[in-house]
Amino acid sequence: MVAPGITIRDRLRVLLPSDPNNYYKELDIVPVEHRADLGTAKIVITNFHAFKFREKGDAGGLTKRVLTVNTPGAFTESPEEMVNRVCNDLGRHREIMVINDEAHHCYRGKPVETKDKMAREEAGEAKARDEEARLWITGLEAVRRKIGIKTVFDLSATRFYLKGSGYPKGTLFPRVVSDFSLMDAIEYGIVKIPRVPIADNAMTGDYPKYRNLWVDIREGLKDVRGGPEDAHKPPLLPGLLEGAIKSLCGHYAHKFGEWEADEESRANGSTPPVFIVVCNNTNVSKAVFDYVAGYETEHRHPDGEPVVAPGAILAVQQREEPALAASAEHDSGGQPATRIRREHVRRLSEDRHASD
Repeated sequence: MVAPGITIRDRLRVLLPSDPNNYYKELDIVPVEHRADLGTAKIVITNFHAFKFREKGDAGGLTKRVLTVNTPGAFTESPEEMVNRVCNDLGRHREIMVINDEAHHCYRGKPVETKDKMAREEAGEAKARDEEARLWITGLEAVRRKIGIKTVFDLSATRFYLKGSGYPKGTLFPRVVSDFSLMDAIEYGIVKIPRVPIADNAMTGDYPKYRNLWVDIREGLKDVRGGPEDAHKPPLLPGLLEGAIKSLCGHYAHKFGEWEADEESRANGSTPPVFIVVCNNTNVSKAVFDYVAGYETEHRHPDGEPVVAPGAILAVQQREEPALAASAEHDSGGQPATRIRREHVRRLSEDRHASD
């Protein structure tokens, strides 16, 4: 099974029969009398970054550069060596089955004469996506040549080509054979029930103020962050977007408080509400994240940790629930703003080591 990153890879460990919390047992998918048979299966869960050829040998950098002048790649894995490393746990098994999770990241780009018009940042993101997709699919091709692939199953909730792939944006992958709708997934409890804030009662003409938010703010999102020099400055968001986010934060803080106060529900496995904001690119998403959860300033605490300016969630809590906000500000680890920042830091750390 191939995943798009180590976070998802680690969460998929529940599919390993050897995992103590495996889904076959936890969800009673496999009858008790047949679970021992699962032990005969050989399952490898990896992220596509593992397909990248690694350097080998203990020689220093200068020595490698000198020795590879006439023999490029002498200190780099061959495709066969890469496959042996990635598929080592499969033993001597041949003609394997592959499951690609988030498979819309795995495709072969289509060269086009006329490229899509994209801003510089969008073009950079599209290029990075294409390089990752190429690494993923060429890695699988190397596996097929070395040990054989019997079947490939692609799983994705975004089963279409993205902008910059060479195909018209939104074009369905030709290999789609099964379509499980979002409504079905909600009814089966696979995904959370999406809810929208109910506090948007401000009107602009005949419509709620935030109904067409994207149309009204998209031009103002071009300069939310100028570059690394603005990393420790407060994000500059359009005023209309700030109002919408504060409305969302207020609604979320209220729902989070209700969930936290319901001890019986939490004891029965109730999960906290999730606050999701969808942005058009990583630059905007980082600015929105800093606005919501706070951002690191240039100042430092005595222990060397950066001073974090409070974000919109904490500001809402201070206004509506002062005691709750105080505990969040002192980094109890239990409040939504603190959880968001900690999860963000954890994922950044994982992304830096994704190739491992």
